[in-house]
Amino acid sequence: MSRPLASKHLLAGKLCLVTGGSRGIGRAIAEAYAEQGAKLALVARTTSQLEETAESCRKLGAPEAHVFAVDLTDGKQLADLVKQLEAKFQMVNVLVNNAGMMSKSGSTPREGDAAEEEMLLKLNTLAPMRLTRLVTPKMVEAKEGLIVNVGSVAALEPMSSVCDYAASKWGLRGWSLSCHENLRKDNIKVVIIHPGMVRTDMTTSDKTEASAQKRMIQPTDIAEAALLAVRMSPSAVPNEITVRPGPPVFG
Repeated sequence: MSRPLASKHLLAGKLCLVTGGSRGIGRAIAEAYAEQGAKLALVARTTSQLEETAESCRKLGAPEAHVFAVDLTDGKQLADLVKQLEAKFQMVNVLVNNAGMMSKSGSTPREGDAAEEEMLLKLNTLAPMRLTRLVTPKMVEAKEGLIVNVGSVAALEPMSSVCDYAASKWGLRGWSLSCHENLRKDNIKVVIIHPGMVRTDMTTSDKTEASAQKRMIQPTDIAEAALLAVRMSPSAVPNEITVRPGPPVFG
């Protein structure tokens, strides 16, 4: 029996809030959702690169793409953002918690920058928790919604040189899986994607060999994973997705 072709506009009329939407994984997800007809609310600390993403999303099919400069570690700014979006669009239909950071100097039981670790935990773990709680009431009321959390393989195995980053992603994983159990009865999908090494500004530099960069996961690969829950029927949820490189990146 042949399978019907999927609609080109699976997100038509839906508002998708994407944090860290200016580049890398966030931009790739925003563009993939734009191709499905989504309205976009793109968030980062500054709007400079966000404007480029918004313009790209409009060209790809987004009827609207708005940019917001928000400090995601500030709870009041998050509340104000969601209040503004709900006043204009009624609700956030899709939340993508993508923004994150890594310690510049690493973090171990022996040494680490306490202020940097606190900032990392606020951005990587607390911000997604806060945003989820802010958008969930309207989703529950509508009996529909999608929350996509961008985790890491660091949430699946120990990382001895970036202990704070691993802790933040383990925390996000626990939150995401627990939210899935809590919200599934309300027809709200909660998904966490665990990428391996993705080719982004965070993982590459001028010193990274071109051959190694080619073997890294591409941001568009993670965008495809973020589309999986959109493409599936309401009765199916890919609540945890791991994406690893094919050939070894180094060596």
